[in-house]
Amino acid sequence: MSAIDQESMTSTSSRGYLSLLPTFLLRSPLLFARLVLPDGKILRASLPGRPTRDSIFADVTSDGLSPLKVWNWNSCNGVVAAFNLQGASWNRSVRKNVIHDGEIPTVSSKFALKDLEEREGRETSSGRWSVLKTLWSRDGVLKEQTVSVMDETSSSSFSLGSRECGIFTAAPMQEGYLKDGRQFLFAALGLENMFNAGGAILSSSLTQDEATEQPMASVRVRGSGTFLLHSTASPTVSKVDG
Repeated sequence: MSAIDQESMTSTSSRGYLSLLPTFLLRSPLLFARLVLPDGKILRASLPGRPTRDSIFADVTSDGLSPLKVWNWNSCNGVVAAFNLQGASWNRSVRKNVIHDGEIPTVSSKFALKDLEEREGRETSSGRWSVLKTLWSRDGVLKEQTVSVMDETSSSSFSLGSRECGIFTAAPMQEGYLKDGRQFLFAALGLENMFNAGGAILSSSLTQDEATEQPMASVRVRGSGTFLLHSTASPTVSKVDG
């Protein structure tokens, strides 16, 4: 989830505004819709994308086994993207990418919280994270979606076919208490129809309302579509722009 390479971009003019669009997105409207909001803004992560530790020394284009995994952070959550890049690699002799012979293999790996570096200061007292797992086809079709609770000992396995990708959005679960004393956990995950779902969240908080003695969650978001929240109790009141 890193900044798009400027060399792969082309300029187009629409309604008097100059936009920079990757050329491959112009040929794939669905991929474009997964990356760009209706107002033209891109759900960029906060940092440059960097490989996870298990990807650094793996041959992610030629070993027939390893996906490329890249980690990053949004304002309120972490994100790890995994890609099947097997089948083509840079050839130093001819100085260009060369397609390998044979069928492109399916690759398998695991996501764990340790894939997200720089977690210090981002965890909550609950010690648990809500993880949205999404697997996507090469043309941007959502193949699988699950939500699970993970901690430092958990992992999630996945497999990717040719040119497929998997994206894991991990949000720390905030802790509160219901009026009857039961623990309540809450996490905002983001827009379901976007690759970087958690990039739509601008802020997320959980406070204890003194009047009702109930926890109150507040989330600021951008964009439109189905918004995913993970809660261990059903809400009694929901407000939009309220």
